[in-house]
Amino acid sequence: AGVKQACVRIWSEGRTACVAVEDAGVGMVPAARRQGFGLLALQERLEHLGGTLEIQSTHGGGTTVVATVPLRSAETEKRTP
Repeated sequence: AGVKQACVRIWSEGRTACVAVEDAGVGMVPAARRQGFGLLALQERLEHLGGTLEIQSTHGGGTTVVATVPLRSAETEKRTP
């Protein structure tokens, strides 16, 4: 909330794809992270794929969300149903 600008970064680390979204908004209090299903659903999907979701937020100091997911090779895709 209250965000006028955000930064999105996408990179890879070895066989892992990473996405970070950072803003300088009002931040989140810990209880707000458990309201709704958006972040929870994203975290569950990433974990199902072997990835992670990390949220760093300070009330009044913005939020950074980092998602990671292992990359699969074309050969792995052929073997995985």
